Amino acid sequence: MNYSETLADYLKKCGLSHREVSRRCKELGTPVSQAYISQLAKGDVPPPSEEVTRILAQVLDCEADKLIWLGYIDKAPEAVRPIIRHYVEKLDSYEAFVASMFYDAENDEEDDARLAEFATKFRDMMQQQPLEHRADFIIKMFNRTAVAHPDWLIEFGQDLGVENGNIQNTIQKAAEAPLCRIPVLDMENDATTYDWIAASKIRFGDYMYLVAPDDSMSGANIMKGSKLLVKTINEEYCFHEFGPDYEYKQPNDALIKGKIYLVEYNKDILIRRVYKALDGTITLVAENPKYPPIVVGSNDDFELDSLVVSVEFNPNED
Repeated sequence: MNYSETLADYLKKCGLSHREVSRRCKELGTPVSQAYISQLAKGDVPPPSEEVTRILAQVLDCEADKLIWLGYIDKAPEAVRPIIRHYVEKLDSYEAFVASMFYDAENDEEDDARLAEFATKFRDMMQQQPLEHRADFIIKMFNRTAVAHPDWLIEFGQDLGVENGNIQNTIQKAAEAPLCRIPVLDMENDATTYDWIAASKIRFGDYMYLVAPDDSMSGANIMKGSKLLVKTINEEYCFHEFGPDYEYKQPNDALIKGKIYLVEYNKDILIRRVYKALDGTITLVAENPKYPPIVVGSNDDFELDSLVVSVEFNPNED
């Protein structure tokens, strides 16, 4: 059963009307409309956020984790749902692989007792995260490792007795299939959703999609509403928030080469081509003549945020 079918079953078993479920959700601090509950149960809309699912589960007195995992799978592209389901069902095993990878990155010598202790701490930290965030992190790190270091995966699979053909198929799927979930930021509507991408497109660093808020870069074929893949510049390695300090930062002045960036300028978020003159002057240049260049002053609040990697689609093209 998928998310909508399971939710419909829980609604039927609890005996509450959609109106009553909506009322109780609101009382618990998370408004969920009667119409939206009906749409979810019919499968007319995608599964909601983990927060909404937990509230619904609390009102219906049912297993929240089961609904959340079903929703996570259903939100994946249909073609890869069987693989995502496999990851979810075996998440503890993949989590152990990712833990061993970070342990190897920090320790020169293999020590089974220390590795076991590290893996336990890693698991405890991961389980403190929301379920969907935990899955995002583990699945993304596993697939990125399979692409960037296939020898690690081959060794890991051989130790488990996995056939070489299956290992190679996993590496290929990790590189080509949209198995990694990243945020999609829509600044104009102040909304964050998620989309799926192949690990080969995000091998190193912290990525997200950004919906272009204006037509300031139309000359670079970035129209309002275009979906951009951006990579964080001053990034902290993604494991940092969970434990050891794997941190890498590169100064702004080493990155300004006339490329297109997402920048923070005096509390505004802009997409601009950034230039730095020999005297240190920084200029932000749009690729639409109605947006004048901006010369960054010494007292201005300015920071390079992300590098624009690609334009994923242009909704204004025929």
